[in-house]
Amino acid sequence: MGTGGLARAGRGHSGGPGFCDTARRLLYVVSRLAVWADSVGLPRDPGLWLRTETIDRFVLVSWQLCAGERSCCPAGPGWTASL
Repeated sequence: MGTGGLARAGRGHSGGPGFCDTARRLLYVVSRLAVWADSVGLPRDPGLWLRTETIDRFVLVSWQLCAGERSCCPAGPGWTASL
């Protein structure tokens, strides 16, 4: 990121009007991942949580938990997927 990107990020609206909504959704997903990782006994290591294998397992487990429901919302508010 160049200097201009840092200046825009410092003002709080580097991504335009939808940036806050996108950031909120991403934080929701990461917080769900952290809670899940803790619940299955993974060490409290964000580097481990953000590995592809861990995320794949989280998505698979979350999706399987929703299999009996008509709609699923593993990724947070506004991100629903009908089964």
